[in-house]
Parts: sequence; C-alpha cells; structure tokens
Amino acid sequence: MALIKCPECGREISSTVTECPHCGYQLRKRSQKVSLDDTQKKQIFIICLIVTSPIIKHYNKKETNTIS
Repeated sequence: MALIKCPECGREISSTVTECPHCGYQLRKRSQKVSLDDTQKKQIFIICLIVTSPIIKHYNKKETNTIS
C-alpha cells in the first residue's frame, strides 16, 4: 500500500481506496457485486445435484461391492 495525493484536496491517502476519505473525491469506480436472483440460485443448485448425484452413486456402489 502506497500513499498518494488526492487530486481534489491534495491530502495523502491510501492507493487502495476508491474515494478520498477527506473530501469524498471518487478516484475510481467501486466494483459492483454480482447478485443472483432466486431463480438463478435454484438453477445452480439443480445443476450441482445433477453433476454430483452420479459421482455419489458411483462411490456408494464401490463401497457396497468391497464390503460383500
């Protein structure tokens, strides 16, 4: 982390901040968080189930064969 001067007020600030804590000057845009709606969350959950179910069945089948 380096200290830089704010172009607006001239005070020293961290190079990692998105805006000056003294005057509020915006140095760069804040990164936007990606949010998923309920439908997208359900779709991801179903895809995970579809992908993991055969894997779990495969390993379950291996365990029952070795026990006998």
